[in-house]
Amino acid sequence: MKQHAQVRLALIGDGPDRKELEELANRLGIGARVEFVGLVPYEDVPRYLKAADIFSFASTTETQGLVTLEAMADDLPVVAVEATGTSDIVAHEVDGLLTTNHSQALAAGIARLLQDPALEGRLREGAMAKAQAYEIGNVTGQLIDIYHQAVADKKAGRYVAADRR
Repeated sequence: MKQHAQVRLALIGDGPDRKELEELANRLGIGARVEFVGLVPYEDVPRYLKAADIFSFASTTETQGLVTLEAMADDLPVVAVEATGTSDIVAHEVDGLLTTNHSQALAAGIARLLQDPALEGRLREGAMAKAQAYEIGNVTGQLIDIYHQAVADKKAGRYVAADRR
């Protein structure tokens, strides 16, 4: 953050390390530019996403990638740790950047976006396209197609191994 004086960081969520992280930000001289928001009601999350330019996600326990999709739906390029759930949603270099689970790698990914407006724009476009693919109408249509195919397969006597008893 020292190299990018205009950057501000809003950390949404909370945890046992908050006090230690606040102290670290102050020791590093960036405390005034880091806002520890804490827990926010779900209905307030869009306000924070709309105020952001980049979405960074370091969780290794998110199993579905929904938080990442919400950010993509708000037109945000994503920099995230490669982990189950997130890496199922984010396509590296297409709609986001995936990094190893190290703070330096995550910071380098964010810095890369800050220094490369063309990359940021391309990832932003990819993120919007990805989010649109997961819109409820699209997903519902795909699910209906799967159900129709399953019914047709059952009527035709076609089964997968798990169906046979």
